[in-house]
Amino acid sequence: FSYIGTEAGDQEPIYKVRYWTGDEPWLEPENWNLDDLNNQITVTAVNNLGVDWTAGDTTAIVSKINNLVFTPAPGYLNNPATVTITTSTTDVTIYLAFVDSETVSLDSLYSGPITVDSSLVIKAIAFKDGWQDSDTATAVYTFMVDTVEFNVSGGSYSTAQQIELSCSTIGAEIRYTTDGSEPGETSALYTTPISLTTSTTIKAKAFRDKYLPSAVSEAIYTIVISDIAEPEENYSLKIYPVPAAEYVKIELDGLSADKVDLSIINTTGQVVYSNSIKATEAVEVDLGRLNPGTYMILLNTGKDKITRKLIKL
Repeated sequence: FSYIGTEAGDQEPIYKVRYWTGDEPWLEPENWNLDDLNNQITVTAVNNLGVDWTAGDTTAIVSKINNLVFTPAPGYLNNPATVTITTSTTDVTIYLAFVDSETVSLDSLYSGPITVDSSLVIKAIAFKDGWQDSDTATAVYTFMVDTVEFNVSGGSYSTAQQIELSCSTIGAEIRYTTDGSEPGETSALYTTPISLTTSTTIKAKAFRDKYLPSAVSEAIYTIVISDIAEPEENYSLKIYPVPAAEYVKIELDGLSADKVDLSIINTTGQVVYSNSIKATEAVEVDLGRLNPGTYMILLNTGKDKITRKLIKL
């Protein structure tokens, strides 16, 4: 509270406020403990001229509930969270509301932690008998998908790379491009590691319903594969027909390996077909599920790697 007094005379008065609770002597203001003064007190003001005034018979000093605190702090979240609302003032009752506008009725009793999994605004206020209500507290939570991480950093490599993409946001799906364009919700969906045998730029973005999409993550891979070369040993390899429509036949002979890992890779680096074949037998690969386009056939003996171009009609 404040007291303003006047005094006739030539001297400028200096005021000092004292209070009386009924069972203590007059005390100076610096000794007040507002948590203990939630009652009626008598107040007097004294100036340096020795004149006393009574500033009314009683003045109510009412303690106010301390500010409400939200945990975690309001802001951006990447995953569902459990929100608690607390205050350092004890024995309070908190009411709240989940809102989408400034007009809201704070009539829902807060009874414990709240699980939030989409963007929202929470308003809350605390009450206690004989105390001033707390200020209305507002927490704005905005959910945003976390950025996509690459298991292999961008850079220069002399061998083929298997690129794995991940996102820490639960339930997010990753979309990516390999042609330099910005990924969107209709870009290629990441489901399996991306095999890179040539220099490629991968851009990735993650999405989840009711979340803001992540920022774009980008990695540039410069790949000059020195070990994708013709084996030193003598061998024969036939791949036909080329171009192929429904199937392609592969005949491999003359390798010391018993088995060879066969992969067909599309232009985005995805392995669209894989199998382990005998090195001395012909194999026929069904291409019926592949879209028309250009692919790479990769034969891996464990010691050597052989590549051939495949055109699917």
